[in-house]
Amino acid sequence: MRRALGGVRWYVGELLGEITGDNAYRRYCERARREGPEAEVLDRGAFERRRAEVRAARPNGGARCC
Repeated sequence: MRRALGGVRWYVGELLGEITGDNAYRRYCERARREGPEAEVLDRGAFERRRAEVRAARPNGGARCC
């Protein structure tokens, strides 16, 4: 039962992380650290601004058709 509950907790956490953008920022930080210790890592606010700018620059405001 605990194992099943732990799995549900993990799944909900991952789902909420995708919705809030926490997972995207975590993946960004991990990738930047792998590139090297001198790699610049944006703070969360700057990351979200850049992410919004990239999304707004896409056709249809970043909506994916397929």
